[in-house]
Amino acid sequence: MHLGKAVSMAITGTGLKYTQVAVKLDITPNYLYDIATSKKRPSLDLLIRLSELCEIKLSTLIQYGES
Repeated sequence: MHLGKAVSMAITGTGLKYTQVAVKLDITPNYLYDIATSKKRPSLDLLIRLSELCEIKLSTLIQYGES
């Protein structure tokens, strides 16, 4: 699985819309969509904030992204 797919699954698990997650992360919805579709790579800081928002461990998010 790619990191983008793991990000997408994490967002889906929150029950929030991409636009809501983007606002909470202080990024544009387009940038978040590009990450979720593996067009862009997120920074470590963004992955940390995303994992906190989705209430999952950063290591779990990264692990799913590598498998």
